[in-house]
Amino acid sequence: MVLEATMICIDNSEYMRNEDYSPSRCLAQADAVNLICGMKTQDNPENTVGVLTMAGKAVRVLTTPTSDIGKILTCTHGLEIGGEMNIAGAIQVAQLALKHRQNKNQQQRIVVFAGSTVKNDKKALEIIGKKLKKNSVALDIVDFGGEDEEKSEKLDALVSAVDNGTSHIVHIPHGQNLSDVILSSPILTSNEGGAGFAAAAAGIGGSSGLEFGVDPNIDPELALALRMSMEEERARQEAAAARREEEEAATQGKEEERQSKSEDVAMTERDDVEMVDEDALLVQALAMSMNNYGSDSSAVGDAAMSEATGVDEDLALALQMSIQESAKGASSSEAADVSKVLEDQSFISSILASLPGVDSNDPSVKDIRTSTNTLKMALNHFISYASSLLILAAMVAAASAKPEYEKPKLEKENLLSTIMGIQGLVYCKSGPKVTPLEGSVARITCEAVDEYGFQAAPITILSDATDERGYFLATLSPFEIQNKKKKLTQCKAFLELSPLDSCNVLTDANNGISGALLTAYQLLHEKNMKLFTVGPFVFTSESKPVDNGY
Repeated sequence: MVLEATMICIDNSEYMRNEDYSPSRCLAQADAVNLICGMKTQDNPENTVGVLTMAGKAVRVLTTPTSDIGKILTCTHGLEIGGEMNIAGAIQVAQLALKHRQNKNQQQRIVVFAGSTVKNDKKALEIIGKKLKKNSVALDIVDFGGEDEEKSEKLDALVSAVDNGTSHIVHIPHGQNLSDVILSSPILTSNEGGAGFAAAAAGIGGSSGLEFGVDPNIDPELALALRMSMEEERARQEAAAARREEEEAATQGKEEERQSKSEDVAMTERDDVEMVDEDALLVQALAMSMNNYGSDSSAVGDAAMSEATGVDEDLALALQMSIQESAKGASSSEAADVSKVLEDQSFISSILASLPGVDSNDPSVKDIRTSTNTLKMALNHFISYASSLLILAAMVAAASAKPEYEKPKLEKENLLSTIMGIQGLVYCKSGPKVTPLEGSVARITCEAVDEYGFQAAPITILSDATDERGYFLATLSPFEIQNKKKKLTQCKAFLELSPLDSCNVLTDANNGISGALLTAYQLLHEKNMKLFTVGPFVFTSESKPVDNGY
């Protein structure tokens, strides 16, 4: 199985509206593209396929090389038809996309569908072919939609210039089915997987070589109906098989659950029986031990119970008496301490002097001092009042104290927590005149580390071709990075490709060559996107002089 990265160039020019191929050139081309994509991804799970369009305002990359067949098939629907085919620019953009593929072990291949006239001259195409040969890029061309000898001559010269033994060209005349011809062509039969698939497809049609035994040129409607019926029957059989597998899995799960429940019930019953047996043995052992102390077991049991009750009552009475004695001792000791305090006249005078509104020389105060019992009561009230104040102060302090909470530690925000968008402008400077450059491409390269923190291979994406204002936009989704178990550290934007030969010299304006670092961004909440802005970048028509040492 060949490990390959393929870029498919689709012709979406005005010529695709013709209906000389059933049902139209555009739909026949779409079927052939879907066939090639399915073949490439089935041949090797690690194969990747990308798609771009060659006509319109500029060459447009619909998807970079990926193994997601659903994404590839989705981008081929709803293509905008218009303009003229630019095969030279499309091949250059496709080669650039293959250059930045993720797996460098993959071989490079470009498949071009040419269904309209070729405006480029033969010499320019030969130069492009030699460049593909130098970079080890294989080229396959599907020529359909006309008997133009000049077009066939140019395409044959392009394939001959590549001439690496793995490039092919297929000419398909009017009325034939593109998918049937491609199945038996070297484009799909050059490897083992493609040959097996093509042989199986040819075997369906029988010995006549026609699918379902019906010539689509004679009765295209019948051939289309048979193909649709075959696909519906295949889908029905696959759905029935999947439903049958789900029912079998559900039945097997229920049986396993029933067996586990029966085992749990058996274990519970066994444990209950063992517990009952242990309790019976314990009761029997107690009875035997009690019978050893007398012949009448019941009498011995009653005597033991009464004796235990008597011991408990004596113990309770002793504890109560000890508590009363300790309480009496404590009260007597407290009374003795209070008496000693009252005998100290200087201490009593200082206490009376500290009380607000009390005159120690007042006759009533002197009478109170002579009364020992009254002074004792006053002192007791004072002590209880002071204790209450201390307890209240402690409660207020505890209530007013605020607990200290640890401030949460904020983790550093990931660079790619949302969709990342990079926008900018590209201009062409020719002398003093600066104009927006349409059809140019920018490149975004991000350094990354793997799940263990080690340096990983950088991730590179290409922007869409700029519009008539020179504006480009590239997006990178976090799901694409999470699936590869990588984490981005920093990203830079570079100026990559110009569609004009007269203005294709790179300049380092705003770090277009050295790389503009993505730092500040604008958060678009409605799109969940971090939008970075770089540039503007500038191409020029003036090349730098070469120093020859003179």
